[in-house]
Amino acid sequence: MRRLTGVAAAIALAGIAAPAAEAAPVPGLPPEALTVMNQPAYRHSQWNIAVRDAATGAPVISLNADVLAQPGSANDDVGKVAASIQGAY
Repeated sequence: MRRLTGVAAAIALAGIAAPAAEAAPVPGLPPEALTVMNQPAYRHSQWNIAVRDAATGAPVISLNADVLAQPGSANDDVGKVAASIQGAY
């Protein structure tokens, strides 16, 4: 199992003014995560995900990783998301 670092700090959900396009598949991201991301409740949201391998620092999952965002209230669920992603490796 690969150890992942910075998951909790790297996943952010920020609201934006216009509806975002449906999230497309992201290499390494479980399809279940896309199911959540594409729910109608998140249609005005922007997802920023950056997961790096703890041993090498190499990117494992990257979606808008280079875009700064103000974290939203979804940070309460970051631990659950991080646990589900880590369980996939």
